[in-house]
Amino acid sequence: MPENSTTDPVVYESTNRELRTVPKYFQEEDRAVQDVRWEEDIDVGVRIEPDRLLAHIIFDAPPPEPLYAPEACAGEIEWINRRIPYEWLDLRPITLLRLKAG
Repeated sequence: MPENSTTDPVVYESTNRELRTVPKYFQEEDRAVQDVRWEEDIDVGVRIEPDRLLAHIIFDAPPPEPLYAPEACAGEIEWINRRIPYEWLDLRPITLLRLKAG
């Protein structure tokens, strides 16, 4: 089971190779999410490693929150969510990306 910390906006679930949001993090934020801006070099087919900067979470008030790949989140990106339902981030985990098997 992944460790959920309210200080981390995401958790990596190794069983299904998915990076997901942590609803409790967004419930405790006083700001609304406006966008998740992926770094230019983050795309399908790119290999990532833990601690790599993936994106920035853009809120309706500064500053943006950097989004890093958590521990064990390593491999080739198979899919990226480019249609994130921001209004649901505080209600349920949202898959942000999936890594290829193997």
